[in-house]
Amino acid sequence: MADKKSAAAETPAGRAVAYGGFWIRVLAYLADTSIITFVLMTAAVPAVLLGEPGMMAYAAVVALGPFLYFVLMQASRRQATYGKGLLALKVVRAGTRAGISFLRSLGRELAKILSAAVFGLGFIIAGFTQRKQGLHDLIASTAVVREEPTRVLAAILVTVAGIAIPVFAVPLIFATFLGGTMSDFVGPLMG
Repeated sequence: MADKKSAAAETPAGRAVAYGGFWIRVLAYLADTSIITFVLMTAAVPAVLLGEPGMMAYAAVVALGPFLYFVLMQASRRQATYGKGLLALKVVRAGTRAGISFLRSLGRELAKILSAAVFGLGFIIAGFTQRKQGLHDLIASTAVVREEPTRVLAAILVTVAGIAIPVFAVPLIFATFLGGTMSDFVGPLMG
């Protein structure tokens, strides 16, 4: 009972607010990571086919894409990444339900460096603070609120699919490409 009371608070309008705790946020992050991994691994195939310019563009996307995904999605009207959206989580300004600006979202993402610094303790404290805030949330004056309904099974399926599909599909694509290239090369030699 005490946990429910600490995970919910009253808004100025008198409505109860449920905050996104540590484990549901971990699942949202895993779903987002799976989506990002799937997109990046799928984009690797055309990047390889385009040669050096494609690989340079791909390197830039790999370096900045995931960071910008979180910044832009959380500052959007959705107030959430796709993973958070599956679990009915939204990033808001602490104490309100208002969305966050691009700059606040950027600061929040940069503050995650500090949250990760000492064995991830900045993330773990989200399980112990009244509003379920991690260090990066405290620094950026944000909170993650939870609405209903959450789609936990869908988030788990997205996470598993995002890991499994590239593991099997990308090698098959490369094998097909390599097989086609080898037959183009070996065919004239044999023939």
